Amino acid sequence: MTFIPRVGETIACTVELPESAGDHFLAIPGPMPPPSPNAIRVQAYASVLENEPNNQWTNATVYAGEAPVAFNGIINTEGDVDWFSFDAKQGQNLMAHIYARRLHTSLDSVIAIKGPGGDNIQQNDDANGLDSGIAFVAPSDGQYSIHVRDKLSKGRKDFVYRLEITFEEPSFSISLPSFDQRHPQYRHKVNVSRGNSFALPFMINRKGMSGMVALHAEGLPHGVVLESPTMDFSSDQVPVLFRAAAEAPLSGALVDLVGTWQQEGETLLGHYRQSEVLIKGNPNNHAWHTLSVNRLAVAVVDEAPFT
Repeated sequence: MTFIPRVGETIACTVELPESAGDHFLAIPGPMPPPSPNAIRVQAYASVLENEPNNQWTNATVYAGEAPVAFNGIINTEGDVDWFSFDAKQGQNLMAHIYARRLHTSLDSVIAIKGPGGDNIQQNDDANGLDSGIAFVAPSDGQYSIHVRDKLSKGRKDFVYRLEITFEEPSFSISLPSFDQRHPQYRHKVNVSRGNSFALPFMINRKGMSGMVALHAEGLPHGVVLESPTMDFSSDQVPVLFRAAAEAPLSGALVDLVGTWQQEGETLLGHYRQSEVLIKGNPNNHAWHTLSVNRLAVAVVDEAPFT
Protein backbone atom coordinates (compact mmCIF):
# COMPACT_ATOMS: atom_id res chain seq x y z
CA MET A 1 0.00 0.00 0.00
CA THR A 2 0.98 3.63 -0.53
CA PHE A 3 -0.02 6.09 2.18
CA ILE A 4 -0.32 9.69 1.00
CA PRO A 5 0.22 12.28 3.76
CA ARG A 6 -0.98 15.87 3.49
CA VAL A 7 2.62 16.98 4.14
CA GLY A 8 5.81 15.12 3.27
CA GLU A 9 6.69 12.10 1.18
CA THR A 10 4.47 9.10 0.50
CA ILE A 11 4.99 5.97 2.57
CA ALA A 12 5.02 2.61 0.79
CA CYS A 13 4.76 -0.59 2.83
CA THR A 14 3.29 -4.08 2.84
CA VAL A 15 0.31 -4.68 5.11
CA GLU A 16 -1.78 -7.72 6.02
CA LEU A 17 -5.40 -7.22 5.00
CA PRO A 18 -8.30 -8.33 7.24
CA GLU A 19 -9.65 -11.78 6.43
CA SER A 20 -13.30 -10.67 6.26
CA ALA A 21 -14.82 -8.58 3.47
CA GLY A 22 -16.24 -5.13 4.20
CA ASP A 23 -15.07 -1.83 5.68
CA HIS A 24 -12.13 -1.84 8.08
CA PHE A 25 -9.57 0.50 9.62
CA LEU A 26 -5.83 0.14 9.07
CA ALA A 27 -3.01 2.07 10.75
CA ILE A 28 0.33 2.71 9.04
CA PRO A 29 2.75 0.15 10.50
CA GLY A 30 5.98 1.32 12.07
CA PRO A 31 7.41 2.91 15.21
CA MET A 32 5.45 6.19 14.79
CA PRO A 33 1.87 5.39 13.68
CA PRO A 34 -0.60 8.26 13.17
CA PRO A 35 -3.17 9.05 15.88
CA SER A 36 -6.06 7.83 13.68
CA PRO A 37 -6.23 4.95 11.18
CA ASN A 38 -7.12 4.89 7.50
CA ALA A 39 -10.43 3.48 6.32
CA ILE A 40 -10.08 0.65 3.79
CA ARG A 41 -12.53 -1.55 1.92
CA VAL A 42 -11.86 -5.24 1.30
CA GLN A 43 -13.72 -7.38 -1.22
CA ALA A 44 -13.00 -10.77 -2.79
CA TYR A 45 -13.25 -9.71 -6.44
CA ALA A 46 -10.79 -8.17 -8.91
CA SER A 47 -9.21 -4.81 -8.06
CA VAL A 48 -7.89 -2.59 -10.89
CA LEU A 49 -5.73 0.53 -10.56
CA GLU A 50 -6.24 3.35 -13.05
CA ASN A 51 -3.71 3.61 -15.88
CA GLU A 52 -3.10 7.19 -17.02
CA PRO A 53 -3.82 8.72 -19.43
CA ASN A 54 -7.48 7.76 -19.14
CA ASN A 55 -9.20 11.16 -19.44
CA GLN A 56 -11.37 10.13 -22.42
CA TRP A 57 -13.79 7.25 -22.83
CA THR A 58 -11.81 6.15 -25.89
CA ASN A 59 -8.65 5.54 -23.79
CA ALA A 60 -10.27 4.18 -20.64
CA THR A 61 -8.45 1.82 -18.29
CA VAL A 62 -9.77 -1.53 -19.55
CA TYR A 63 -10.81 -4.47 -17.40
CA ALA A 64 -11.04 -7.48 -19.69
CA GLY A 65 -13.80 -9.16 -17.79
CA GLU A 66 -17.25 -8.81 -16.29
CA ALA A 67 -18.47 -7.60 -12.93
CA PRO A 68 -17.89 -7.72 -10.08
CA VAL A 69 -14.77 -5.54 -10.21
CA ALA A 70 -13.37 -2.59 -8.27
CA PHE A 71 -11.63 0.34 -9.99
CA ASN A 72 -9.28 2.49 -7.91
CA GLY A 73 -7.74 5.87 -8.64
CA ILE A 74 -7.06 9.48 -7.66
CA ILE A 75 -8.51 12.69 -9.12
CA ASN A 76 -5.21 14.45 -8.52
CA THR A 77 -5.35 17.53 -10.78
CA GLU A 78 -7.98 20.13 -11.65
CA GLY A 79 -10.22 18.94 -14.45
CA ASP A 80 -9.05 15.34 -14.13
CA VAL A 81 -11.54 12.71 -15.33
CA ASP A 82 -10.85 8.99 -14.96
CA TRP A 83 -12.47 6.53 -17.39
CA PHE A 84 -12.76 2.76 -16.95
CA SER A 85 -14.38 0.06 -19.08
CA PHE A 86 -15.78 -3.41 -18.40
CA ASP A 87 -17.90 -6.03 -20.16
CA ALA A 88 -21.58 -6.66 -19.46
CA LYS A 89 -24.34 -8.78 -20.97
CA GLN A 90 -27.82 -7.68 -21.94
CA GLY A 91 -30.30 -7.76 -19.06
CA GLN A 92 -27.73 -7.84 -16.25
CA ASN A 93 -28.77 -5.79 -13.19
CA LEU A 94 -25.66 -3.82 -12.27
CA MET A 95 -24.69 -1.30 -9.64
CA ALA A 96 -21.84 1.22 -9.73
CA HIS A 97 -20.95 2.72 -6.35
CA ILE A 98 -18.22 5.16 -5.37
CA TYR A 99 -16.47 4.81 -2.01
CA ALA A 100 -14.72 8.09 -1.25
CA ARG A 101 -16.32 10.13 1.53
CA ARG A 102 -17.36 6.84 3.17
CA LEU A 103 -13.65 6.01 3.29
CA HIS A 104 -12.88 9.50 4.66
CA THR A 105 -11.29 10.90 1.50
CA SER A 106 -12.05 14.41 0.18
CA LEU A 107 -13.50 13.68 -3.27
CA ASP A 108 -17.06 14.88 -3.99
CA SER A 109 -17.70 12.47 -6.84
CA VAL A 110 -19.83 12.44 -9.98
CA ILE A 111 -20.05 9.32 -12.17
CA ALA A 112 -21.56 8.67 -15.62
CA ILE A 113 -21.94 5.51 -17.71
CA LYS A 114 -21.80 5.08 -21.50
CA GLY A 115 -23.05 2.06 -23.41
CA PRO A 116 -21.11 0.00 -25.99
CA GLY A 117 -21.88 2.53 -28.72
CA GLY A 118 -20.95 5.55 -26.64
CA ASP A 119 -24.54 6.45 -25.76
CA ASN A 120 -25.07 8.04 -22.35
CA ILE A 121 -26.96 5.72 -19.99
CA GLN A 122 -27.04 7.42 -16.61
CA GLN A 123 -25.27 9.95 -14.38
CA ASN A 124 -25.32 10.48 -10.62
CA ASP A 125 -23.95 12.88 -8.05
CA ASP A 126 -25.07 12.11 -4.47
CA ALA A 127 -26.77 8.71 -4.21
CA ASN A 128 -24.99 7.85 -0.94
CA GLY A 129 -24.36 11.12 0.87
CA LEU A 130 -21.63 12.77 -1.23
CA ASP A 131 -20.69 9.44 -2.82
CA SER A 132 -22.19 8.63 -6.22
CA GLY A 133 -24.13 5.50 -7.13
CA ILE A 134 -26.02 4.14 -10.12
CA ALA A 135 -28.23 1.07 -10.61
CA PHE A 136 -28.93 0.13 -14.24
CA VAL A 137 -29.85 -2.75 -16.53
CA ALA A 138 -27.41 -3.40 -19.37
CA PRO A 139 -29.35 -2.78 -22.63
CA SER A 140 -27.05 -4.95 -24.78
CA ASP A 141 -23.92 -7.09 -24.78
CA GLY A 142 -20.64 -5.22 -25.03
CA GLN A 143 -18.09 -2.98 -23.37
CA TYR A 144 -19.40 -0.29 -21.02
CA SER A 145 -17.45 2.79 -19.94
CA ILE A 146 -17.79 4.78 -16.74
CA HIS A 147 -16.04 7.95 -15.61
CA VAL A 148 -15.27 9.54 -12.24
CA ARG A 149 -14.70 13.23 -11.62
CA ASP A 150 -14.97 15.82 -8.87
CA LYS A 151 -18.23 17.75 -8.80
CA LEU A 152 -16.42 21.11 -8.95
CA SER A 153 -13.67 19.76 -11.27
CA LYS A 154 -11.11 20.11 -8.51
CA GLY A 155 -8.20 17.76 -7.99
CA ARG A 156 -5.85 16.90 -5.13
CA LYS A 157 -3.55 14.07 -4.14
CA ASP A 158 -5.99 12.90 -1.45
CA PHE A 159 -9.00 12.71 -3.83
CA VAL A 160 -8.78 8.92 -3.64
CA TYR A 161 -11.75 6.76 -4.62
CA ARG A 162 -12.85 3.18 -5.14
CA LEU A 163 -15.49 2.45 -7.79
CA GLU A 164 -17.21 -0.93 -7.41
CA ILE A 165 -19.20 -2.50 -10.25
CA THR A 166 -21.34 -5.30 -8.83
CA PHE A 167 -24.54 -7.19 -9.50
CA GLU A 168 -27.67 -5.92 -7.81
CA GLU A 169 -28.73 -8.61 -5.37
CA PRO A 170 -32.18 -8.56 -3.71
CA SER A 171 -31.87 -6.89 -0.30
CA PHE A 172 -33.71 -4.73 2.20
CA SER A 173 -33.04 -2.80 5.39
CA ILE A 174 -35.09 -1.24 8.18
CA SER A 175 -34.80 2.38 9.29
CA LEU A 176 -36.66 5.29 10.88
CA PRO A 177 -37.91 8.33 8.96
CA SER A 178 -36.90 11.90 9.75
CA PHE A 179 -39.49 13.42 12.10
CA ASP A 180 -37.86 16.87 12.46
CA GLN A 181 -35.47 18.30 9.86
CA ARG A 182 -33.92 20.69 12.38
CA HIS A 183 -33.39 17.91 14.94
CA PRO A 184 -32.59 14.83 12.80
CA GLN A 185 -32.11 12.41 15.74
CA TYR A 186 -35.51 13.24 17.28
CA ARG A 187 -37.51 10.06 18.13
CA HIS A 188 -34.74 7.79 16.85
CA LYS A 189 -34.85 5.86 20.14
CA VAL A 190 -37.43 3.99 22.22
CA ASN A 191 -38.37 4.95 25.81
CA VAL A 192 -41.13 2.58 26.91
CA SER A 193 -42.66 3.06 30.36
CA ARG A 194 -43.31 0.13 32.70
CA GLY A 195 -46.73 -1.36 31.97
CA ASN A 196 -47.06 0.78 28.87
CA SER A 197 -46.26 0.90 25.16
CA PHE A 198 -44.30 3.01 22.68
CA ALA A 199 -44.97 3.16 18.93
CA LEU A 200 -42.84 4.15 15.94
CA PRO A 201 -43.33 3.87 12.17
CA PHE A 202 -40.38 2.06 10.58
CA MET A 203 -39.42 2.28 6.92
CA ILE A 204 -38.52 -0.57 4.59
CA ASN A 205 -35.72 0.20 2.13
CA ARG A 206 -35.86 -2.49 -0.55
CA LYS A 207 -33.85 -3.33 -3.67
CA GLY A 208 -34.96 -5.76 -6.34
CA MET A 209 -37.52 -7.67 -4.29
CA SER A 210 -41.16 -7.85 -3.25
CA GLY A 211 -43.22 -9.92 -0.84
CA MET A 212 -44.08 -10.12 2.84
CA VAL A 213 -41.59 -9.57 5.67
CA ALA A 214 -42.01 -10.47 9.34
CA LEU A 215 -40.21 -8.27 11.88
CA HIS A 216 -38.66 -9.24 15.21
CA ALA A 217 -36.08 -7.75 17.57
CA GLU A 218 -32.92 -9.31 18.98
CA GLY A 219 -31.58 -8.24 22.36
CA LEU A 220 -34.60 -6.40 23.80
CA PRO A 221 -34.43 -5.40 27.50
CA HIS A 222 -35.96 -7.93 29.88
CA GLY A 223 -39.76 -7.63 29.97
CA VAL A 224 -40.07 -5.83 26.62
CA VAL A 225 -41.78 -7.37 23.57
CA LEU A 226 -42.24 -6.12 20.01
CA GLU A 227 -45.56 -6.24 18.15
CA SER A 228 -45.79 -5.56 14.44
CA PRO A 229 -47.94 -6.68 11.52
CA THR A 230 -46.29 -8.52 8.65
CA MET A 231 -44.84 -5.91 6.32
CA ASP A 232 -46.46 -5.66 2.92
CA PHE A 233 -44.13 -4.25 0.27
CA SER A 234 -47.01 -2.28 -1.23
CA SER A 235 -46.20 0.24 1.54
CA ASP A 236 -42.85 1.64 2.62
CA GLN A 237 -43.80 2.01 6.31
CA VAL A 238 -44.99 -0.32 9.05
CA PRO A 239 -46.17 0.53 12.61
CA VAL A 240 -44.16 -1.13 15.38
CA LEU A 241 -45.26 -1.28 19.03
CA PHE A 242 -42.89 -1.89 21.94
CA ARG A 243 -44.60 -3.12 25.16
CA ALA A 244 -43.03 -3.29 28.62
CA ALA A 245 -44.38 -5.46 31.41
CA ALA A 246 -45.37 -3.73 34.65
CA GLU A 247 -42.58 -5.55 36.50
CA ALA A 248 -39.92 -4.94 33.81
CA PRO A 249 -36.67 -3.71 35.40
CA LEU A 250 -35.39 -0.25 34.51
CA SER A 251 -32.76 -1.02 31.89
CA GLY A 252 -31.62 -0.36 28.34
CA ALA A 253 -30.15 -2.21 25.39
CA LEU A 254 -28.89 -1.70 21.85
CA VAL A 255 -31.29 -3.76 19.75
CA ASP A 256 -31.09 -5.17 16.23
CA LEU A 257 -34.37 -5.10 14.30
CA VAL A 258 -34.48 -8.06 11.90
CA GLY A 259 -36.85 -8.63 9.02
CA THR A 260 -37.34 -12.13 7.58
CA TRP A 261 -38.44 -12.64 3.98
CA GLN A 262 -39.34 -16.13 2.76
CA GLN A 263 -40.43 -17.10 -0.72
CA GLU A 264 -40.23 -20.34 -2.72
CA GLY A 265 -37.91 -21.96 -0.20
CA GLU A 266 -35.51 -18.99 -0.03
CA THR A 267 -34.90 -16.89 3.07
CA LEU A 268 -33.49 -13.36 3.17
CA LEU A 269 -32.77 -11.27 6.27
CA GLY A 270 -32.76 -7.48 6.52
CA HIS A 271 -31.39 -5.51 9.47
CA TYR A 272 -31.71 -2.09 11.10
CA ARG A 273 -29.53 0.50 9.33
CA GLN A 274 -29.83 4.16 10.26
CA SER A 275 -27.83 7.11 8.99
CA GLU A 276 -27.72 9.57 11.90
CA VAL A 277 -26.82 13.20 11.18
CA LEU A 278 -24.34 14.45 13.77
CA ILE A 279 -23.52 17.93 12.42
CA LYS A 280 -25.59 20.22 10.19
CA GLY A 281 -24.75 23.64 8.82
CA ASN A 282 -24.62 25.90 5.79
CA PRO A 283 -25.62 25.79 3.04
CA ASN A 284 -29.31 25.01 3.56
CA ASN A 285 -28.89 23.09 6.81
CA HIS A 286 -26.73 20.54 4.99
CA ALA A 287 -25.52 17.38 6.74
CA TRP A 288 -21.80 17.87 7.36
CA HIS A 289 -21.18 14.63 9.23
CA THR A 290 -23.25 11.45 9.50
CA LEU A 291 -22.80 8.12 11.25
CA SER A 292 -24.27 4.81 10.12
CA VAL A 293 -25.57 2.75 13.06
CA ASN A 294 -26.93 -0.80 13.13
CA ARG A 295 -28.58 -0.85 16.56
CA LEU A 296 -31.64 0.90 18.03
CA ALA A 297 -31.50 2.22 21.61
CA VAL A 298 -34.41 0.78 23.65
CA ALA A 299 -34.93 1.65 27.33
CA VAL A 300 -37.44 0.75 30.04
CA VAL A 301 -38.27 3.89 32.03
CA ASP A 302 -40.48 4.79 35.03
CA GLU A 303 -44.24 4.48 34.90
CA ALA A 304 -46.18 7.21 33.07
CA PRO A 305 -49.46 8.75 34.34
CA PHE A 306 -51.22 7.73 31.10
CA THR A 307 -51.49 4.79 28.72
